Amino acid sequence: MDEAEVNGVFVYGTLMRGECRAKHIEPHRPTLWTTAQISGFQMLHLGEYPALIPSSDSALIVHGEYVEVANLESMIRALDEVEWYYPDRPEASEYIRKKVKVEAPINKTAWTYVSARSNPHPLIPSNCWRSSQGIRDQILTKILQSHMDRQDAGLRLIQFLNNEVSELELASISGKYAVNPFAFEE
Repeated sequence: MDEAEVNGVFVYGTLMRGECRAKHIEPHRPTLWTTAQISGFQMLHLGEYPALIPSSDSALIVHGEYVEVANLESMIRALDEVEWYYPDRPEASEYIRKKVKVEAPINKTAWTYVSARSNPHPLIPSNCWRSSQGIRDQILTKILQSHMDRQDAGLRLIQFLNNEVSELELASISGKYAVNPFAFEE
């Protein structure tokens, strides 16, 4: 994985669309922002936000979002600060930035942030921050509505919520690859 080119960032908690810290991604003008998954991690509930820890079970799937921007380096600098990651002082970091393989249909290498410490916090069994907050279906419905007209929405919503169709497939139909129905508007 060390040799793989990093194309974007995988986010899984409060940096996702509709969450309180997505505002740190929005200024970087995403060219692709889509639901995504990685495997081999477990999600912890730290109260107001989650953290990932590596798992020996490579079948565990974490639900989140994949983001690409034109200037990845600039966004990474900003997110390192938000996630309390200090490359020159990892011992003082809350999170460590790590390369991960984002699964199909993305199939790209991305940065994500994993816990820098062992945490005695409870696991999130679903490995889905939105499910743990009871907002998964509402958020995904709003994202879907940004892709589809009313005529397509019913069937696509069921398929999307059941993971039968990916947001990337919806984007190929709508031509909208970075929808954020929650974006802050001035």
